[in-house]
Amino acid sequence: MDHILDIFNNDAFNVISMTGAINKVPNTFGLLNQLGIFKPAPVDTTIVGIEISEGVINLVPSSERGAPGTPNKRGSRNMRYFKLPHFALEDNITADDVQNVRAFGGGGRLLAVAEKVLEVQMQMARKLYLTMEFMKNGALNGQVLDSDGTVILDLWDLFGIEQKTVDFQLEVDGANLIEPCLDVKEHIELHLKGESMTKILALCSPGWWRKFITHPDVAESYKYYAHSVNPLTSDVRSGFEHQDILWREYLGQATTHDGATRYFIPTNGCLFLPLGTFDTFEENFGPADYLETANTLGLPLYSKLGKRDTYDKGQPVEAQTNPLPIVKRPEVLVKGTF
Repeated sequence: MDHILDIFNNDAFNVISMTGAINKVPNTFGLLNQLGIFKPAPVDTTIVGIEISEGVINLVPSSERGAPGTPNKRGSRNMRYFKLPHFALEDNITADDVQNVRAFGGGGRLLAVAEKVLEVQMQMARKLYLTMEFMKNGALNGQVLDSDGTVILDLWDLFGIEQKTVDFQLEVDGANLIEPCLDVKEHIELHLKGESMTKILALCSPGWWRKFITHPDVAESYKYYAHSVNPLTSDVRSGFEHQDILWREYLGQATTHDGATRYFIPTNGCLFLPLGTFDTFEENFGPADYLETANTLGLPLYSKLGKRDTYDKGQPVEAQTNPLPIVKRPEVLVKGTF
């Protein structure tokens, strides 16, 4: 047993190597991650500050060459501070986990131990990636939540605003989709505050999705539409455009530590947000609470071995993340209802 556990003193298991290894675990979970909405923003502190500039954007009048320019109107500035939450998982690799397990084609046990560590890291990484997806979804809904429903960050309260809600009246006979779609587009464009975007995305709950794709306006629009992406003839849950909005069904959900299921989009709800922005959506990563990583730029994931117990019966291993997704312009988040 001593021979096996002494392997953990190898350089392959120091905090740098293990952190590098766990960050190579591919993050295949989650639509928000796949869309790349949030720009990674590593920081070297556990608190991040964002300067909010309520800038005035207006036309600049012409002036004679050589004459004084028009005085620039500066917007008011203020700082908002956010504390980065800390999420950590612990496991314990025992001698029995690798006992009688030899590396393929070799007589030593190092590869077998390394594979076991990677297996444990992958399990923990998947859970931490799911947690990040859950937090990013919370940010898009205006409240970053912990797994037990505790509010970590309330963007509406912080910025002193209320979320824009648009009633699509999907169950009302004769109600059209043009006006509510225009309301959504105009509101988002108006509140980008100088930001750019490429498209508006609508993330739909299953209840919303079924009402929307069977709406008479959608049916009429695609009645004579000869294209493979047709909601009348194809499964378009992965996305199709209507009224210059990209519509997608979003089935995101997560199971909390107490066994409860949390859905990312409220029942019969829809969330609208701009795509292709430069710095509206940001995911901050802080450093781990290890001496080796203090005051260094944060990484998405960290992993480290702990101290073994008195009788060397197991090797503790930890994985952690310190993320905080932020929406710098929460006014652009629009909720659809019916």
